[in-house]
Order: sequence, then structure tokens, then C-alpha cells
Amino acid sequence: MKKIKILLIVFFAILGAVLIYKFSYPRVQTKKDNLKVSNEYALLDNDNIYTYKTADEIENILNKGNGVIFFCIKENEWCQYYARYLNNVSKANGINEIEYIDIKQDRHYNTSGYRKIVESLKEYLPINDEGNKSIITPTVVFVKNGKVTGFNNETAGIIENITPSEYWTDEKISEFNMNITSFILEYKEEI
Repeated sequence: MKKIKILLIVFFAILGAVLIYKFSYPRVQTKKDNLKVSNEYALLDNDNIYTYKTADEIENILNKGNGVIFFCIKENEWCQYYARYLNNVSKANGINEIEYIDIKQDRHYNTSGYRKIVESLKEYLPINDEGNKSIITPTVVFVKNGKVTGFNNETAGIIENITPSEYWTDEKISEFNMNITSFILEYKEEI
């Protein structure tokens, strides 16, 4: 009987120590989205700051929220490079999250969510071959209190015979970083 009491005391002491340790020390957590995005975007590591959003969630941000929204299509090679450089400059400037949507399906099926997003961004969007406003990728939009404060789709309309790896020279990366940094600074004011 005495052995059972001692074993119970030791058991509960160990259990208590484990619980104290588990809940007392903060853990670095990798968000599930980070891993999925890094699997879809080969140039990103697991430490990226992208979070998946639906078209409706993006529309809510555009109407009344705050966020850095990245529209892209994972199969697009230009998006692969843009995602890397956007992630790097955003993290360097204190952005903790980029709202990401792969717009391919919504655009292809012209969903109601896609149409609402296009309506919200109509003054920034180009007209496609069918004569409609369209989100071309890659595109990043900075939204503060439901108002667009920055918009960049620098490589979305490139029709030259150039690859992304040829386009993204040190000079182009530096220009991009300065441009995005200016949007970030304005975005972060009074948020």
C-alpha cells in the first residue's frame, strides 16, 4: 500500500512538471497555411507569412478591413518569384501576415466573390480581351480601413520574351523593395 502511494505521488509530480513546462514556455508555431504555401511556391520556405483567404474574406477586407492582399496563381512562374520577393520585403518591414488567394478558379468561373472583388478594385484593374475588368496576377493590394492605399502588379502584364529569373535582377529587386516598402509604411501608419 505504501508503494502505491509513493508511485502515485511520483506520477502526479511528473505529470505536474510536464503540465507546468508545457503551458509555461511559449512555443514557436508554424501555421498550417505556411507549410501549404511553401509546398505550392517552391521559392518560399516554411517561414513565410501567407495565410489563405476565400474571395468572401478578401471582399470583407476590401470593404472595411485592413490587410495586405496577394492575388496569385500557384502555377504561374511570375507568381512564384513575386511571392518570394513580397514575402521578404514584407517580413523585413514588420508585416506579420499577407492575405493570400489563388484567384484562378474564382476568375475562371467568374464567381460572385470574384465579381465583388473586381467591383471593389475596378479603378486599378486592366481590361481583359473580352472587355471586362480583370485581376491579373501577380497583384498585391494594401488596404487600410477599407481603402486601397497601395497597388502593385508590376510583372502581371509582361509580354516581352523574358523569364522571371531574367527579369528579377538585383536592380529590379531593389526597386520593388523600395516601392513595396513605401506602401507598407503608409499602410502601417495608425493601424
